[in-house]
Amino acid sequence: MKRIGVLVIADEVLGGHVQESNAHWLATQVKPLGVKLARVEVCSDDLPDIERSVRRFLHELDLDFVVTSGGLGPTPDDRTMEGIARALGVPLVAEPEHVAWMRERTRLGFERGYFKSHEPNEGLLKMTRLPKGAQAMPNDLGTALGAIVTAGPRPTVLFTLPGVPHEFKAMFDQSVRPRLGADRPIHSEELALYSEESRWFETLARLEKAYPDVVLGSYPERGRIIIRATGEEARAKALIAEMRTAAGEFLTPRPR
Repeated sequence: MKRIGVLVIADEVLGGHVQESNAHWLATQVKPLGVKLARVEVCSDDLPDIERSVRRFLHELDLDFVVTSGGLGPTPDDRTMEGIARALGVPLVAEPEHVAWMRERTRLGFERGYFKSHEPNEGLLKMTRLPKGAQAMPNDLGTALGAIVTAGPRPTVLFTLPGVPHEFKAMFDQSVRPRLGADRPIHSEELALYSEESRWFETLARLEKAYPDVVLGSYPERGRIIIRATGEEARAKALIAEMRTAAGEFLTPRPR
């Protein structure tokens, strides 16, 4: 099963100003492709923090893919590309085709009254500088180019996406999803029990041993617990079938 990680680079998330949603949305997208979301982290906009986090994601977490979210904008606090370049040990480079793309985006923005000049300013030109050797990802909804780099022992493919949700989703659909491939979907099977949770410790421990290839969890939820098995469909269904047999009277709400 392929593994993907999400690195959110955003002081605004850590400061409680924005509720992060891109990682949750991505989880719903990769599961049907048979790709497991194996790690989600949030780091600050501090350059050394970005560099350390990117290096760990590429070299230590045994991931096939990494998606970063945020930090691609036109202001000095947007440092994702620089942090990635440092982690890779390469410079940032503005290739002629990147600059030409930005000039066209700026011209269109000027004609629509969005930019004050038809020529890109320093902030816009900043977004054309990608780690040397990176493949540029188009952004049809904004002005922040994405980048694709491959590094690490596995090797791992890293995609940089904007933090703005509608841009994140559009670029994922256009440039990331086609590169993830498709395997058997990861399936989740659920069972609701109306019981106190600790009652099922021994049963769940037994099922974990019997189904080591299935992720089994118990989640309290509004007067009941949800038993969820995630993995290959037939195995997840078989586990839940055994749990249903063990649950007996606790499958229905008890009178108050």
